[in-house]
Amino acid sequence: MVHKKINLAYKICEKCHKKFTWRKKWSRDWDHVKYCSQRCKNSKNTKISIAKINNWLIFLTINLALLFNPQNSYSKNQMTKIPNQNFDKNAKNILGTKLEPCCFDPLTGYFRDGYCHTNQQDHGTHIVCARVTDEFLNFSKSRGNDLITPALNYNFPGLKSGDFWCLCILRWLEAFEAGVAPPIRLESTHHKALEYVDLKTLKKFRLPKSKK
Repeated sequence: MVHKKINLAYKICEKCHKKFTWRKKWSRDWDHVKYCSQRCKNSKNTKISIAKINNWLIFLTINLALLFNPQNSYSKNQMTKIPNQNFDKNAKNILGTKLEPCCFDPLTGYFRDGYCHTNQQDHGTHIVCARVTDEFLNFSKSRGNDLITPALNYNFPGLKSGDFWCLCILRWLEAFEAGVAPPIRLESTHHKALEYVDLKTLKKFRLPKSKK
């Protein structure tokens, strides 16, 4: 006898930020469940989360690479692309169509090609094409990721409200949980984002497609 697969309700764990589905043991208090496991629940008071540590490591790795390898630094007119560009150039967006450009001024993307491309080298998973807001920028800065202050030695002008940027999916989710998630361009957001958040939620932050 073939059993139909049931689409169970799910949530995002407040500790590890991973998706978890409804279980029978939570049937009476599902609305109050915040953590995917007892381990996450017991460590809820830890000051530094794994996600934050990961973001700091990414930040340090990129800056050390730029410091010791001048070829990776930003040129006068544009940001130099990351050397390893072994990614899918025919990647899809979260709507199932071809991934469209996010922004060329400022030049965004992990590979500095204007797209939210990603691969295994991109540990931060910069796949959400978002139009940043002052509220989000201040939130990100408070979390240790300053996207406002210019880095003149890297020719990075700093972002301002209204700029488009390929954000780390975990940073966007963190902002979403804090109620400050910026709107996104679905056509330019990599399909890998669906591994972290459902399409229905992402569509709530949809920006109208720009006219060509």
